[in-house]
Amino acid sequence: MLVKAALGIIGRESSYGQMSRIRKVLLSLKNIGAFFGFDTSAGLAQMKNSTKESLKIKEDINTVSGALIAVYKYLDRSYKKAQQEGYSTSQPSTTPKTSTGNAALDISIASYNIGYGRILKYCNTDDPNIKRPCTLSGKIVEQSVVGAPSMGVTGQKSNPNDNVKKTKFKVSNQLVKNYLPNIPIGNLTTYGYVDEVSKRIKGFNCF
Repeated sequence: MLVKAALGIIGRESSYGQMSRIRKVLLSLKNIGAFFGFDTSAGLAQMKNSTKESLKIKEDINTVSGALIAVYKYLDRSYKKAQQEGYSTSQPSTTPKTSTGNAALDISIASYNIGYGRILKYCNTDDPNIKRPCTLSGKIVEQSVVGAPSMGVTGQKSNPNDNVKKTKFKVSNQLVKNYLPNIPIGNLTTYGYVDEVSKRIKGFNCF
């Protein structure tokens, strides 16, 4: 199961090396940065140096086999953490998109994109659309929300900072089981990332 998930992640990150010329150039630049010690994502697994070091990975992640071992080790650690946090291995996560059907695996895959530290218990707040880590239970949390830019009388879009609103909400101690946070990273969200990887996994017919 974890091998399939690791292959799905490598496919999503680099198409197993069968990528466009532009993406190959970008990958090469990232590899150079990683070589000189920058904590950038590199190799076919697009894994950061800090993650490699924390997992004590010695394999060459520029090869499919090396990347597979690296991502497998990452997922193995994440999957165990997800189960410790109460994620089910037999029920799906809360994502409305395609998933593996295994909440612990979903959050493990998601963490490859949003970070290992986000494998947590999540609780409801007094805003039904917002969930937050249960470690914040009982606390009042403030967050900034960016609204859509409005059009002024001249037809020009307003300053984006003018549309930032602050909202406060209280975090409860009511656990949301198998919650998958939908966090935007660049042009992708957590839901989209899990969706892409899950579809790749479901497409494997070799084992």
